[in-house]
Amino acid sequence: MHRLSGVIELLDSHSGRPAVGIVPHFRLNGAPIALPRRPEARYVLVDVAPGRYRLDVDAPGFLAYGLDFELTPEATLADAWLRCMLEPGPGYEYPPQATLIRGALASTRTPAEISARYVTVRGRERHVRTRCAPGGAYTLALSGQLADPTPVTLSFAFTDGQARELQLTVTPGRTHRAGAPL
Repeated sequence: MHRLSGVIELLDSHSGRPAVGIVPHFRLNGAPIALPRRPEARYVLVDVAPGRYRLDVDAPGFLAYGLDFELTPEATLADAWLRCMLEPGPGYEYPPQATLIRGALASTRTPAEISARYVTVRGRERHVRTRCAPGGAYTLALSGQLADPTPVTLSFAFTDGQARELQLTVTPGRTHRAGAPL
């Protein structure tokens, strides 16, 4: 008989729902592990010894995800429930009505965290962010009800310590192109 060690739950951070319909690849402490595909994007770990672990998840359409966790002999299932909030990557399929900002970093740049700050029509401040490698593409999805037009501050925080900002005006339900400031 197998012993239940934990549950991996994959969630789409854009929709807040289970990341169903994808075929993820898992690594535990660097070694690939095969887990049967499950409904509701939940995968079961069985017969994993107590200890410290690193779980890496690669899923099409999402950025790579990593989580450090520990299993103890007295852990309950709630203690071993591993919620993985997957961030959309450049290949993510957003709904047609989404308001998006897409761009790319120059290959001569260092990696960056890119964020957008804006205010919804109800006056709520929002902040979304993603990461991008040099020469890579990025996408930011703006959530909430937006005014037409909506001013957005696009910020770039590079790993070499440099930071830049761009001011944009977006139209709800459209895709907008932006680069990275030099």
